[in-house]
Amino acid sequence: MARPRRALAVAHACALAALIAAPAAGAAVYTVNTVADNLPLAGECGGLPGDCSLRQALDRAQNTDIVRVPAGTYTLVNQEIGVRGGVSIEGAGPEATVISGAGSDQAFELLGGAPTRIAGLSITDTYNDSGEPQGGAISAMAQSGEDLTVEDVSITDSSSPDGYGGAIETGSALTVRHSRFSGDTAARGGGGAIDLFPGGEPALEVSDSVFEGDSAGSYGGGAILVEGGGSLAVSASTFARDTSTAGAPGGALQLDARTTGTIYNSTFTLDTAGLGGAVSSEASQLALVNDTLDADGAQMGAGLAVSAGRASVQNTIFGAPFGGGGSCSGKVASAGHNLDEASPSTCGLSAKAGDLVGGNPELGALGVNASIDPTAGGPPETLAPGPGSPALGAGSAAGCAAVGSVDERGFPRPGAGSVCDVGAFEALAPVGTATTLSSSSSSTVSGTLLTLSASVASTQQLPGAVPPAQGQVEFRDGSQLLGEAPIGAGGSATLQVSDLPLGTQTLSAVYPGDAVHLASSSLSLEEIVLAPTPAPVLSALRETHRHWRAGRALARVASVSQPVGTTFSFAVNTASTVRFTFTRTLAGRSVGGRCERPNVRNRGHRRCRRDAAVGSVDIQMHHGGGGELFFQGRISRALRLSPGRYHALVSARNSVGSSPQQSIGFTILGN
Repeated sequence: MARPRRALAVAHACALAALIAAPAAGAAVYTVNTVADNLPLAGECGGLPGDCSLRQALDRAQNTDIVRVPAGTYTLVNQEIGVRGGVSIEGAGPEATVISGAGSDQAFELLGGAPTRIAGLSITDTYNDSGEPQGGAISAMAQSGEDLTVEDVSITDSSSPDGYGGAIETGSALTVRHSRFSGDTAARGGGGAIDLFPGGEPALEVSDSVFEGDSAGSYGGGAILVEGGGSLAVSASTFARDTSTAGAPGGALQLDARTTGTIYNSTFTLDTAGLGGAVSSEASQLALVNDTLDADGAQMGAGLAVSAGRASVQNTIFGAPFGGGGSCSGKVASAGHNLDEASPSTCGLSAKAGDLVGGNPELGALGVNASIDPTAGGPPETLAPGPGSPALGAGSAAGCAAVGSVDERGFPRPGAGSVCDVGAFEALAPVGTATTLSSSSSSTVSGTLLTLSASVASTQQLPGAVPPAQGQVEFRDGSQLLGEAPIGAGGSATLQVSDLPLGTQTLSAVYPGDAVHLASSSLSLEEIVLAPTPAPVLSALRETHRHWRAGRALARVASVSQPVGTTFSFAVNTASTVRFTFTRTLAGRSVGGRCERPNVRNRGHRRCRRDAAVGSVDIQMHHGGGGELFFQGRISRALRLSPGRYHALVSARNSVGSSPQQSIGFTILGN
């Protein structure tokens, strides 16, 4: 359904063109440093705090320059911002960098020149209040020379009530990757999210993106409108609950006359219109390959309506329509291996072409289905056929090759068998896994933390879009569940435990599998759990002789009646080091509360006794029990105790603590 060719606002265009300066000699990077919508000023973006708003940075940026927009919400309170050709606008991610029009302003107007790129941000609540038929969030000023790439961008709740393209309107080349359009509207125009109008070489490429809940008015294309002269290529994208109101065509896509289109590996569900609930086409050529259209609704052509030109379908599912119309209307030609749940088929299907009519594809609910496509807001959701679906293994190899031998999620085709599936979803053969288990120590003490680490890896090489194993790993001691931990980066999961029973425990890790990966268990791991080491307790400290003579050399029996040496005995409760510290008792004089050695100056003072450290001996006790030290006065070969009065201060210590010190006295007699 064509609309009148628009007339550009020439005065407005000239005013914006006057802002375009010559390209910079070298690329520059401008980093926005305030969320305020400050107007351009002399000295802007000169390095001072708060001197570089988004508007000011784009006022400075020239061809090849980059404007970086950190995390934050940037609310526009002035008119839309002009963007020179060749500038890249880079956010910190669509969840982090948000640009809001506060319901009263557009976001960007492209000023032409070299291709522009916008990436890694969200645009929300923008509004075309210009009085011109422009886009609600991003608008092109002219009809050519404003090529744009939008990547990892989310545009939501943007509106062009009297214009076209609730989110984006352009007459040049537009590339959309890994992006999401939600709740965008062109209430009285066309292209609820995107309008591609006649320009120089208008071409729209959409991949790995989502259009949900977008709506358009009388010119149709609830998500996308491609006007005369344009081309559309859609791949690996999902259109859900998009609508053309007032009986307009193309609940999701409307292709006007003199257009061409390809739709590969894409899902359409719950889209509604008066004509062509999912897709309405007047294109000279339109091809659908490995697509899934389910539960779309229209009075004519719930899935696909061809009112002029022709369309071909291959490896495509038409699920049960609603709203009164059949799955298709108009000139639809089968290229083979399609499935139409409705019978008789209105999509030109025949058994000779390998088509299936009247079979239930057993499509599940719309869901992520294990995809890890890095699309703003999450991967495009898909409709997975059930295990008994006739779509499984019924596709043509040529069709699957045409879409790159992958499905919408990037999973390989064929998947579960030797023949690929019909539709946008390929059932993948279960992927084997190998689970390994390790611990932070082969033995541990009960009550201390032990870290168990499990690694889950696929046993075969897979494309990058196939996710690694996901979910939880179970850690077990025999049959007893110790706990669960999620699989993180690198396929590993960790669990800390401290209450394992004493003795040798048999540990294992169990991965129960997920939608893609099979279950697996690790080999058993033996862990020795020891009782906690107690603090040492020293007891039963005794000596055989309190008065004895020192031996000569290392030991020698004296010829006199007094014994040579003594034997100290003791007991400890656990492995520890028992230290004997020897001190000698000396006579002194009390001076100022201190016991000092006698000399001439302190004669007459009260007599006292003091202890002087002599040396120590350690005994290593490798387990609890009794111990003895046979002592003849030698601490070492170089140190021998001379006759006198002594004390042995005895204590035991280990890694846990020390016992209280005990004292025992003895006297070494002279020969």
